[in-house]
Amino acid sequence: MSSLGNQGPEHHGTDWLAVARTLLIQAFVLLALSGAFVLYLRWSSDANWAEFISAGPSPMPDAKDPQPSPVPVQTVRGKAVCERKG
Repeated sequence: MSSLGNQGPEHHGTDWLAVARTLLIQAFVLLALSGAFVLYLRWSSDANWAEFISAGPSPMPDAKDPQPSPVPVQTVRGKAVCERKG
């Protein structure tokens, strides 16, 4: 009975078949993960695009009829944001 540590003189080299098998498995796993990542990006992009389109057009003011915005100016610490120091 021979143990793994005490191999005979005919088995002292590198097992190239095992190395090739390991590299092939690693390449397959890398390819599968890359494919899954690309599919996730495509799915995520499609979902975001659908959400963007479903939001509808933004309410843009008409360039022919400029009117003041009904939205009040936001203030920071009691001062209007658009105030300039002078």
